[in-house]
Amino acid sequence: DRVVSLRQKLVHTLGMVRRFRLLAGCCVLSGNMTLEEAGLCDGCSLQLVWLPEDVFATASTDTTAAFWSLETGERVQLFEG
Repeated sequence: DRVVSLRQKLVHTLGMVRRFRLLAGCCVLSGNMTLEEAGLCDGCSLQLVWLPEDVFATASTDTTAAFWSLETGERVQLFEG
């Protein structure tokens, strides 16, 4: 299997058509890589990160991350540490 087919199965199963990312540890799984190339094995855990369509996320080398409103341009939430 490939990451793209896993994403398609998630969309079908969860009914999610919005943008989301799959993470294995700190690595974003994307594209046409195989699950083996992504370092996945039976029983491993993945994280699914989803943001509403009107929110944008940023991260900085100062160890902060933020959610921003695409509608207003204002910061919605700040994460530190």
